[in-house]
Amino acid sequence: MTTLPFPSFVSSPPVADGGAAALPAVGRCRIHPETCSSSAGLTEEYRNIVAKTIEQSSVDDKTAGPDRDNNKKLKKKYMKQGVAMARDYLNKGLGIDTSVVDTEIVLTARDIMDSTGLVASCFLDAGCDKIVVDGTDLAALDTAKIPRERLVAAFDGTVASDAACAAAQLAGTVSIRTNDASAEVLLALIGAMNDVADEGNKFDVSVEVS
Repeated sequence: MTTLPFPSFVSSPPVADGGAAALPAVGRCRIHPETCSSSAGLTEEYRNIVAKTIEQSSVDDKTAGPDRDNNKKLKKKYMKQGVAMARDYLNKGLGIDTSVVDTEIVLTARDIMDSTGLVASCFLDAGCDKIVVDGTDLAALDTAKIPRERLVAAFDGTVASDAACAAAQLAGTVSIRTNDASAEVLLALIGAMNDVADEGNKFDVSVEVS
């Protein structure tokens, strides 16, 4: 677990061995579902959710024809199944009470693109507060198609101010994980981003020093 201004579960799950929750009472946390658990079953559960949203996205409910109404029903069925699976994953698998903890979940750009953004909507509907996406992938940020204030553009390592500013056009929060904690570097980056904010594009910035 690392710390932003809140717990970030990168290589360990919120529920420790033996079932003890690491989040008895906290305002916010961030989950990295691809790496936070060594449990093959929990990882498979997460991948099944992604697969369900990709299956949902493959249903054509737009093209006029005799199957359109049935496809709409099928797509809605898959949506409900995906949300139920995601809710169980968060509440039972990870042991997070999303009614108490504002949960951010990190999704890969590939999963967002493959599901045409439906995996992001699925986890929001299941109780997540925000979706975290690689800030360097503007296409994935755009494809997520969720409210801007629910989207976090995340950067890992050194980030150019122009890249962070470009992501801030699509995401309401820019999150930076850096090894360079020098005041000069951070102030220069925040200063450049403030210039964007002054132009009317408001967003939040969080910094994690690893």
